[in-house]
Amino acid sequence: MFTDILKIKPQLDNRDLNEMDKKLSQRFGKIAKGFGKGLKSAGLLALGGAVLERMLNPLQEVKAAIDRTLGKADDTVTNAKQFGTSTKNFVKLRALGEMNGLAPEQLDTLLTKFQGAVAQYRANPKDESVSSVANFASEKDTAVAFFNFITSLQKANADQKVLIQQQIFGEKQVLKMAEFLQANFQESADAMK
Repeated sequence: MFTDILKIKPQLDNRDLNEMDKKLSQRFGKIAKGFGKGLKSAGLLALGGAVLERMLNPLQEVKAAIDRTLGKADDTVTNAKQFGTSTKNFVKLRALGEMNGLAPEQLDTLLTKFQGAVAQYRANPKDESVSSVANFASEKDTAVAFFNFITSLQKANADQKVLIQQQIFGEKQVLKMAEFLQANFQESADAMK
């Protein structure tokens, strides 16, 4: 219809058609090659990014583990100071506790009560309610005093154990705390060496 209005009749010969086809094929080839190169470089970048992520991910996990360890170490040092003991002795005592199924928080509770009983005895040596710590009150290191107290408690008869536990810890200990108080510390300490 358009050709009828303008009275134009398209006239292309075979040579012109072949040349047009050749030029369009070349242009399409160049565009396709450029597109292919773009896909390849994008694929390489994505692959490189994935490889880089794989390499950095373990490093990030290691950094997080180091941060957690340093945090725990800082807490351990702080707790050791609060309990009036060396970090080395505190770590050994915690390891003994863990070997016998006692969580660090539970050990801290026992140490706090023991330390309070020792302080109460030091303030008033005539106080009968804490007389069971009398032999350990002169020890400067709370962890050593606690270790010696527990090993001597294990040698007491059943009634004395209950009485001493109630005096020092406020109640008879049950479950894991009771197992800890009954454990053979000397054997556990020897196993750690």
